[in-house]
Amino acid sequence: MPNVKDGFHYTPIETTTELIKDIDFIDGDTVLETCRGGGSFWDILPDNTVNDWCEIDDGRDFFQHTTSTDISIANPPYKIDGIKKPLIKWLDHQFSITNKECWYLLNSASFNSMTPIRLKKWKALGWNLCFMRILNIKKWYGRYYWVCFSKAKPSIIQF
Repeated sequence: MPNVKDGFHYTPIETTTELIKDIDFIDGDTVLETCRGGGSFWDILPDNTVNDWCEIDDGRDFFQHTTSTDISIANPPYKIDGIKKPLIKWLDHQFSITNKECWYLLNSASFNSMTPIRLKKWKALGWNLCFMRILNIKKWYGRYYWVCFSKAKPSIIQF
């Protein structure tokens, strides 16, 4: 699929091919691609995992998904009509259904919305920001952050 469709920017496959290497998949892990979009993460998920996806344009609304999963991956939408602070709502829901790790590709504005108060709240729920990779994606005009929150790995953030 193209990287841009109806105003939405889909993750370039050359980017996801590198990012997916950061995830330590274990045989049998359940993996949820929370917003499949053009499929650039979905298409390269490993065969040794049990994979599922959401995509509102295909009738599978992430906010209606309640099945737990071990690992979830998202390049979340940064704007959702009618929802104030959609990224925070997205992350909160993703944390509520994920058992091990949540991976996100965030733009700088989204990354900046992860305030110390929010990070402390998520840490109190058992989620540690444990990994961050900084990218320049020229197709998207800027800096992006590939981050992981884990229930098992230590935090890289000091308060």
